Amino acid sequence: YAFLIGDYDLGFAYPSKAKASAARDTIFEILREKEYDGVYADLFCAFNNCILESTIEYENGQYCVYISAKNAKLTNEEIFSNQKKAVDEVKKVAQEMREKGKIRAGMSQKEIAQVYYEYVSNAKVGHLEISDSELYGGICMTQDTPYAFLFDSMASCLGHTATYNQFLHYEGIQAYGANNWMGHVEGENGHIISYIICDGQEYFTDTTNQLPLMDQKSIERHLIFENGSLERVRKAANLSQRL
Repeated sequence: YAFLIGDYDLGFAYPSKAKASAARDTIFEILREKEYDGVYADLFCAFNNCILESTIEYENGQYCVYISAKNAKLTNEEIFSNQKKAVDEVKKVAQEMREKGKIRAGMSQKEIAQVYYEYVSNAKVGHLEISDSELYGGICMTQDTPYAFLFDSMASCLGHTATYNQFLHYEGIQAYGANNWMGHVEGENGHIISYIICDGQEYFTDTTNQLPLMDQKSIERHLIFENGSLERVRKAANLSQRL
């Protein structure tokens, strides 16, 4: 998540080239191809399904892995600037939550996740309709990101999920995106919700449609998951631990 906090590259340093190569393989396993678009909703907003490039450089006695996106609709500077502003706003809101007593010492991760669910789901945000061609053509980088949600009050389900997940990341809570179909009709009403792990338990929440934290059986009363979606998101959660 170095990319999310404004570093110029997504980069990691390792003591040997072998370890750097293994780490790069793991990173690409996480971010590769379209199947992981939804899993990393906040990263997808920035990378926008671009082909990822990587290098391993020897610097100051360490082997550094750098990951970058090409063919972006925005310049790297614009993407990083927007990401940094969004993260700073997340920090600001988190501090306000503490000053108002909504987040207090001793609260469970689930209780903290519920606080941010209320904040994101009740925000006055205009709904953004995006076609597949627009989604993969770059529009989501400018109009469906945590930055757009927090500063432009505009988002589709991707922006809602990415913003909610970014709040949870700040609080040290694992959060990912799970692709699904709303209304139980496969192939129609493509959607994304949050998959989170609180206090060792998995939960699902849909901030777009105001569905609070619930277990898999309960969330499946409202939607059906894409084939393999749950397997991918659970695999991603495990892969993240390897970094």
